[in-house]
Amino acid sequence: MFYDTLKLEAIFTRVSLLDNRCDKRICSTIKLKGSVGYKEHQSSLMMTSERERLGPKEIQIPLPYGHMAVKDWGPPDGLPLLALHGWLDNAGSFDTLIPLLLPNLRVIALDLPGHGLSSHKPPGSIYEFVHFLIDVKRVIEFYEWKKITIIGHSLGCGLAVFFASLYPNLVDCVIGIDLIKPVATPVEKITRRAAEAIDQHLLLEKKCSQEPPVYTQDQALQRLIDGLQNQVTEKSAKILMKRGTRLSSDGKGLIFTRDIHARKISLFNFDIEQQKLILSHLKCELLIIKAKEGPWYEDREILKDFLDLYARNSKRFQFTEVEGSHFVHLNNPERISPIINTFISKRLLENKEKL
Repeated sequence: MFYDTLKLEAIFTRVSLLDNRCDKRICSTIKLKGSVGYKEHQSSLMMTSERERLGPKEIQIPLPYGHMAVKDWGPPDGLPLLALHGWLDNAGSFDTLIPLLLPNLRVIALDLPGHGLSSHKPPGSIYEFVHFLIDVKRVIEFYEWKKITIIGHSLGCGLAVFFASLYPNLVDCVIGIDLIKPVATPVEKITRRAAEAIDQHLLLEKKCSQEPPVYTQDQALQRLIDGLQNQVTEKSAKILMKRGTRLSSDGKGLIFTRDIHARKISLFNFDIEQQKLILSHLKCELLIIKAKEGPWYEDREILKDFLDLYARNSKRFQFTEVEGSHFVHLNNPERISPIINTFISKRLLENKEKL
């Protein structure tokens, strides 16, 4: 067990401070304190966690061709939470959200290979959605976790629900932000899309033989904002740039750190029926938070079918819409942190009641 009773009560108390709409059973645990030193212990516990969150550790997880960079937040004995960013983003995507989450979570925010500060794949390699699932398993084995909660934004959400379907006994909970499922490819378009992906990959190989473009700070900032379709604020874009850019070799400007090949991450995508078959194995607790101004990517009726599938098969399922853009977790983390904290806390409380 990751928590004793005293630590659980400290967590629930923290939730009540963050969100006064919290479940009454959770808030009532404040009254269960039974020791004289409870408040002092609780205060010390929270302060320690908050200090650790202010200064996450940079860790490198070995790969056969280099390393994966992660930001390691929170107490070493905390409940493991793996944070997976979106397409062409990086671990900085969670920088504003993590400090608002429960203080006794140990959050590992990952730079997927080819993103942020992680190594690029060897020349000629292809970035595939399913290959990222292998990288998720690498992280879990590196930390020797037996159970895991995964939070994912966009692409990261797609990876989370697929991984949880492949490893239902390993994943306790998935929290998805602004994606319901990976985008499917209609059966009749699979061959054409694969051919387009091959041609694009070869074109990108030729571009990789050239020196990467060098930008001024302002140019890089605007290029990032434009590339994300103005869904990020300037402040959020600067956060992503901390891991997403570096000085050029001549020191005259900035270059983007992501691998240009990561612009195309699949030759062959799953069709809708294949996705239904895979995702029907998802059994964990599932929270999906949808940004109202974010993209839906697919027909609403198709997505409703998958929401119904989640509701039938998940141990506990919640779908919530919030005001905000695709990057609501980075631009406005206070809009979703209470939802996440309450969802996780209810699970911890229910597990505690079963003891």
